[in-house]
Amino acid sequence: MFTFIILFCVERLKSQRSMASVYHILQGKRAAQTIQDANLYQLTDVFSIYSKLRRSQFDQVMNQLLQSGWIALDLDKHVYVTEEGKKYLTDHQGCFQIQYFNGATYAKIFELFVKRFSLTIQTYSNVVMHRRTFVPIIEDDATQQWVKRHYQIDQNDLKAYLVDLHESTKAFLQTIDRRSAQLFVDRLTGYQQVGLSVQQLAKKNNVSEHDIQMMLTLTYHRFLQYIEDRRPQSLLRFIDDELSLVNQHFMTNSAEKTYQLIRTGLTIDDVMAVRKLKRSTIEDHIVELAYALPNLNIETYISEVDFNKIAEVVRMNDNRKLSLIKSHLNDEFNYFQIRLVLARYQIKLN
Repeated sequence: MFTFIILFCVERLKSQRSMASVYHILQGKRAAQTIQDANLYQLTDVFSIYSKLRRSQFDQVMNQLLQSGWIALDLDKHVYVTEEGKKYLTDHQGCFQIQYFNGATYAKIFELFVKRFSLTIQTYSNVVMHRRTFVPIIEDDATQQWVKRHYQIDQNDLKAYLVDLHESTKAFLQTIDRRSAQLFVDRLTGYQQVGLSVQQLAKKNNVSEHDIQMMLTLTYHRFLQYIEDRRPQSLLRFIDDELSLVNQHFMTNSAEKTYQLIRTGLTIDDVMAVRKLKRSTIEDHIVELAYALPNLNIETYISEVDFNKIAEVVRMNDNRKLSLIKSHLNDEFNYFQIRLVLARYQIKLN
């Protein structure tokens, strides 16, 4: 599965980015360039789906793909999928259900949800069986305090809540394939049951640890979507106080600060003066905003006539490489204007 995801990302990047770009998208680097790349190449769904991926691990996998001949590098060190790699993508299309990833949407609440859910299962199942001494699988203090607060509410009818939680979770698991459901259950720790580690799950299922990480993440993304859609109260509590994060705009914190200034009518020069940042940085922020906010008025930065000129070149060439677009336009427009058009044009395409 992990191999398919990497090849999928590389193919989407259209030979226009380095291997590092793939890593930053999967790992979820909250930098302007990474967020713009995720938007520009329609990779927001896989953004941050592997936040714990170490660069050394990623490089090892990429080197294996290079040696196998499934990917290659051009003279500019941009990575692309070879014909053999494309054959793998074609042969495995639809096998891994990656359409259920929702990385950009759940990036900020994913880990929080998994910690709360896992520790609640462990705590409540032990307490209801009168075992109050155990080693918590989640050491994070904030998560432990969250579970304790909810336990104070549930303690008088703990068994009833556990039954409700079990039935709601079971209802979700019945909507997904058996293998994914089994992985989900095997990972949980409860009374007299220790959840399997990623390494143990990989051995049990005869796949790589990377595959297990991706399969678990995909299942939890589907779980989160299920909770949002069905809103079972026993499950909704795990994200109810964080739902605002789900709908939060996909942008860096710095871009958010710039947005608060330009929405008051400040120009780029004004924002530069207030924030003491370079023009290029503020322009990066505005491009981020154009992706995140479809209704953002960009006519302050580019006229409708100029927008249409650039958009026509993009449409005719189906290319996202800035230098080529600029060249096709005889250097009439700067990179900032082109990036703005790409951002808004991408929104229209979607």
